[in-house]
Amino acid sequence: MEVAYRCCCGIDVHKKVIVACLVNGGEQELREFGTTTSEIKTLANWLTESGCEMIAMESTGVFWKPLYNLFELMDLDAMIVNAAHMKALPGRKTDVKDAEWIADLLRHGLLKASYIPNREQRELREVTRYRKSLTEERCREVNRLQKILEGANIKLDSVVKDITGKTVKSSYFFAQYQRISTRRGKNRATLAVAHSMLIAIYHILKNKTAFHDLGSDYYDSFNRDRKINSYLKRLKALGWEPDAIPSSA
Repeated sequence: MEVAYRCCCGIDVHKKVIVACLVNGGEQELREFGTTTSEIKTLANWLTESGCEMIAMESTGVFWKPLYNLFELMDLDAMIVNAAHMKALPGRKTDVKDAEWIADLLRHGLLKASYIPNREQRELREVTRYRKSLTEERCREVNRLQKILEGANIKLDSVVKDITGKTVKSSYFFAQYQRISTRRGKNRATLAVAHSMLIAIYHILKNKTAFHDLGSDYYDSFNRDRKINSYLKRLKALGWEPDAIPSSA
């Protein structure tokens, strides 16, 4: 069990309201705050001015996270307690508010803190979990697209390995995406590639022919001299000068 505290605070966190019960020696004070950042800072300042040694709150939901983060930034010690652990402790009366109950347990050293990783670990975990959810959502969307195509008897997977067009980076579609995204952004490039893929699918189905990739060097295979001159002009505009070619003797 944790040590007892002379001045401590029990917090009951909800979506729109925070109830804090501060116990200082034999005195007890109950206050309510909003859940905005400014309100949480007001709560933290009140606890700091009161000399609060420890704060305790339940780990239910995600409402405790903003409070814990701000308390950490303002050098206030806080513990997150498992709700099931508190409910298992005897002696609670039904008419006692949650904040008062948490503060009373904390004051007598009857609460056990849950493990909370440090800030760097928490931020990394949030990013990795978000990436995992995006990856799973993308897989679900690809599976839906594959199901729709199969339902329409469009055997696109028989001519390309990946229906999203990202199998081979040396393909025409990849070169088209790279070319457009640098000038008009990724979203427009994606739409342009999707449009080109639909046109290709239409001609494959209409003419009953196999798919033939134009290759990643398609755009470089025509108007070569004009493109070279254009790039040279651009380089000169940026201040680059070609090395002087020595004249023949």
